[in-house]
Amino acid sequence: MKKNVLIFCAHPDDETLGAGGFIKKLTNQGYKVVTIFFSLGEEGSLIMNKEYLIPKRIQEAKRVSNILGTTPYFLSLKDMNLINEIKKPRVKRAVHRLIDFYNPEFILFHSKDDRIFVDHLAVYKIVSEVLKEKDYKNAYTFNIWNPISISEANNDSIVVDIRETLRTKLKALAEFKTQKTAVYQLTPIVIIKSLIYGIIHKCRFAEVFLKYE
Repeated sequence: MKKNVLIFCAHPDDETLGAGGFIKKLTNQGYKVVTIFFSLGEEGSLIMNKEYLIPKRIQEAKRVSNILGTTPYFLSLKDMNLINEIKKPRVKRAVHRLIDFYNPEFILFHSKDDRIFVDHLAVYKIVSEVLKEKDYKNAYTFNIWNPISISEANNDSIVVDIRETLRTKLKALAEFKTQKTAVYQLTPIVIIKSLIYGIIHKCRFAEVFLKYE
């Protein structure tokens, strides 16, 4: 039986930016990785309307899932309004059910310190509430927009050597064509962060995931 890993994130592309190298490493090792997208990212463009953008973002997420070897799951909540969406009881029930159904070995989700996007904090809030209710201990967080923090990698953190999977992560990022402006801005940050974490932890490139407490 495959071991399961759940990744909760606000939008398609968050999982790749924050954990793409680790995800590919897990699926290469035979893990079943399920990515739960709270929204479809329909507010992610100033020039494309929602009717056009939604199917495009779903297609992008599915192509990236094929590259990384994951299973996508769409909650389809309102983008840029997740702080209100998570107040609906059905959302918390859905998170509970997903954890119960997959019984994951561990969970990854947004960091509480990734404050630029309120949607990221909303996902942190609802997932952390459920984890406390379930007394679930084996969860880790990732950040996307935060700068490097040397103290981030403590003894309870996961440090992942992504030397062999960074290229696949970057290939996956390139599939988010509707988000090319943001991806263009973030790709150098992704590479630099992975390089610095690699230097700190004595490998070529690394991703770091902080133990949730």
